[in-house]
Amino acid sequence: MKAGFGRALKAFIPLAGVVLLALPAGAAFTSQVKIAHSATCVFYSSPIANFNMVPLECQSALSPMTISGSVAVSSGVRQVILVYKKTYDVNLSSMTYSTTATAPYPASSTFSFTVSSAALGSEGFQYRVQVVNGRGTRASTPSASGFFSAGVSGYAQGLIGTSGGALVIRSPLSAQTETRVDVPSGALDGDVSMSLTEEVGIGCTLPASAQSIPAASAAVQPSGVNQGNRLSDNPVSQYVAEPEGVVFRKPVTVRLAYPPGVDPTNLKVFALTSSGWTIVGGVLDTASAEVRAVVPSLASKYALFPAAPMSAKDYRPMRKIFTPGRVDGVNDTLDFSEAMDPTDHVEIFNARGSRIKSLSWPFQWDGREESGRLVESGVYLYQYKKDGETISGVFAVAK
Repeated sequence: MKAGFGRALKAFIPLAGVVLLALPAGAAFTSQVKIAHSATCVFYSSPIANFNMVPLECQSALSPMTISGSVAVSSGVRQVILVYKKTYDVNLSSMTYSTTATAPYPASSTFSFTVSSAALGSEGFQYRVQVVNGRGTRASTPSASGFFSAGVSGYAQGLIGTSGGALVIRSPLSAQTETRVDVPSGALDGDVSMSLTEEVGIGCTLPASAQSIPAASAAVQPSGVNQGNRLSDNPVSQYVAEPEGVVFRKPVTVRLAYPPGVDPTNLKVFALTSSGWTIVGGVLDTASAEVRAVVPSLASKYALFPAAPMSAKDYRPMRKIFTPGRVDGVNDTLDFSEAMDPTDHVEIFNARGSRIKSLSWPFQWDGREESGRLVESGVYLYQYKKDGETISGVFAVAK
């Protein structure tokens, strides 16, 4: 091997563009190459050239994505090879771009590769680029055995029925970390096609222009429930759930993973509904790097925000008057915070102090007594216990 080859090999691989993703209906993968701006190309164990790598911006996979670039070698460029695999796979695949069948080989060449969605996988994608010179000698970047990691925006889709099921997005950083929605048996009356798509999180963060609905900081309408005291407008993770509005007969568990380096102490699950971002609460599990909460229905988005601790009074309904008799979809129910635990209890009393209704999770009253009769207009009271404190309040029913 001549030393001149080592001095002469120079490559520039701009990774702008994307892989064409042939996804099932409703899928929405995105990809972001997470690499340093400069990586050393290794020829066996001797560094011979610098590959100036340009990271991909996280883009929607509905647009084409290519891995392309150019390379120059004094002894000629015979082939450029892309070696790749899913993050957790051990099996390698490759694509080869040959300049000409025989010598003389060009001193420089451009190349382009297209990778299918099946090769990317929802947990991420790893690759390296190899150059074969005219003498048949190879140089690889980032190394002969290393890989660049391309984070793939997580996506899960499935048909979930009466027997239950789960939507699971694995972290590209750890096989033990997952974001998931667990639907127990009996929670649905029939089959529902459900999906979960990462917008902000561990795999990648979509630019605001590619996100499906308004950002977390967007203005919202007044809510009938406590929306929680978010300490930031920027979520540490955020997911789109579809179809919005599915009501469950049993509590469904939402588990949102948080990225490494984030202080999880004050993280809480929030749901984006027509009322805006509303706190759902949640229990922190540092072993699994997740916050776990239960929900009564499917919101359009779920996100993790740092939030101030809630006091016992924060679980109260925000509305002082509601109109259950009209059933027009506006102000029809008295809603307590979704952050209440399924083991909590709420009691409703009339003005004479007689208990007329006991509420269980999800703590939403439709204005009917235990017998099913719609109550009359008037003043009513509620009472619940939280964190050892008894909270009472007064509200009015208007028909």
